[in-house]
Amino acid sequence: MPLRLPAIGLLSAVLMVMSSAHAQTAPAATAPASTSTAAPVADDLIQLNFPENVELKVLVDYVAKRLGTNILYDEQIAGKKVTIASPAGISTAALPALLRSVLELKGFALVASDAPGWLKVVPAGQAGGDVAVEFVPVKNADA
Repeated sequence: MPLRLPAIGLLSAVLMVMSSAHAQTAPAATAPASTSTAAPVADDLIQLNFPENVELKVLVDYVAKRLGTNILYDEQIAGKKVTIASPAGISTAALPALLRSVLELKGFALVASDAPGWLKVVPAGQAGGDVAVEFVPVKNADA
């Protein structure tokens, strides 16, 4: 006889399985209540807790989200992995330099895109004449 669960019970079971699967593949966070890949250490410091050999796109997505910056990339970065050993907290302001260093390590560069408000990841050889990119985090700005 098939097991029958109320619709709410079934939905809860599916969500629990999905959450469990995501927790196994996503970078761990230090704070138990947090779902991000970094936990606050101090006012403007974060503790990076990425697993070894994290995919480069995970780091790019994290920095983009953390800084509120749009970053465009394609399958060229797929499968590229990095390990970031960061036992001490780093400032949020250091994230752009960290991302640029990691991209450089893997043969990529971060440059301004043709689309206003966007940055893009390109092979380092294609970045030669492009303007250097600076991140400017916006805090408490009026719209």
